[in-house]
Amino acid sequence: MMDSIGAIIGRNPQAVEHVLGRPGKKEAVKTPTDHKSRKYTYQNGDIEIIYIDNTADWITITNRHNKTMEEFINFFGLKELTPYFDKRGTRIYKNIAGLKEVSLYPDTKGNIWMVYIKAFTE
Repeated sequence: MMDSIGAIIGRNPQAVEHVLGRPGKKEAVKTPTDHKSRKYTYQNGDIEIIYIDNTADWITITNRHNKTMEEFINFFGLKELTPYFDKRGTRIYKNIAGLKEVSLYPDTKGNIWMVYIKAFTE
């Protein structure tokens, strides 16, 4: 499934659909760039992608049991890296493997329940 993350970052909605399946919900959203941004949700809402200029740019993976999240964290070795920001278990990494920002959010037990990726834009 780690290949899924690499296969969706920077791709258009049609390419992402081949990897994640059909989106469950589509909506227009306002982003700081104001460029034709749309939000699609996949896999029963566990994966949310904001397409900026028709490109998968902001990706949110929720549900700590989601294998995509676990594989993403392990693949990039995020647990071993020093984060840019670390407070109350929330860790933010900047400029990791060509991605602008990767944020990890814990639940009340300290387990990561959400990963937020900003691939190209802030």
